[in-house]
Amino acid sequence: MILIRLLAMCGAVPGRAAVAQAQAIDWAKVDAVMGRSATIAGDVQRYGFPRSDLQPSRDGVAIKPELGGWVAFAPMHNGAMVICCVGK
Repeated sequence: MILIRLLAMCGAVPGRAAVAQAQAIDWAKVDAVMGRSATIAGDVQRYGFPRSDLQPSRDGVAIKPELGGWVAFAPMHNGAMVICCVGK
């Protein structure tokens, strides 16, 4: 549900593209929906979602899990492109 709201806010859903052309994307609203700030590289907004529910260890030594996911948004001429990755 959150992803659908984000896509609609960014103009990536057909029918919203005309609205996105008339105004710039308000990244503060996307930050608020995501509940975190983005890492910005050029014009790409990337939100990381690390796994915090795992407590792996080996022989009593804690191992930091390198698992998680991310979603990135890049402005396009008709709205925004969304790329996501789940896993490492």
